[in-house]
Amino acid sequence: MANAGASVAPWGSAERLLGTNPLAVAVPAGRHPPFVMDMATSTVARRKIFEAARDGRPIPGDWALDSEGRPTTDAAAARDGISLPFGGAKGSAISMLVDILGGVLSGAEFGGRVLSSMTNFERPCHSGNFHMAFKVEAFMSSDTFAQRMDTLIDKIKDLEPAEGFDEVRVAGERGARLEDEYRASGLPLNPKDVDALSKLGDELGVSFPQPMG
Repeated sequence: MANAGASVAPWGSAERLLGTNPLAVAVPAGRHPPFVMDMATSTVARRKIFEAARDGRPIPGDWALDSEGRPTTDAAAARDGISLPFGGAKGSAISMLVDILGGVLSGAEFGGRVLSSMTNFERPCHSGNFHMAFKVEAFMSSDTFAQRMDTLIDKIKDLEPAEGFDEVRVAGERGARLEDEYRASGLPLNPKDVDALSKLGDELGVSFPQPMG
């Protein structure tokens, strides 16, 4: 867990205090890729709002408030405004838990005092982290655990997909597939990012890598 700069309004508030406060959990399996849950506790990561503003695209109305605390579909207004927690009060509570464990407990800043790593370049942002690891062998052998994880994943994968879905996916499965694809064909980049990085490279005398054929 890691707390972040104030950009998210707690449930019921029109003012920002919490961060996107990401929560990540990884659990190994056997035959299957590991279960990997990596998520912001805001409705979406701030990056998606910044990308929409850059591209001039609207955003869903439940992603953010503008600077006056009003729901907005204008990505630029959302970028300069306030993000919302996912899942209403439940997401807000999880975000606060991240602030407690990542900030209050760790001795780092908390309660809106973490500086943004996207806009502050003058001094440390004082974000805090909380890490926990379980020793599987304290409960059972690693092989037994991997087999049990595979059984759970198999059960989920065997479920009938709902209308509009072609399969039931497990957290981390899409990322594992993309990793295989990108290792083979290269990492796709937005043309605007390529242009910005190329210009920065020209300024610094570093040529931008050529695209993979």
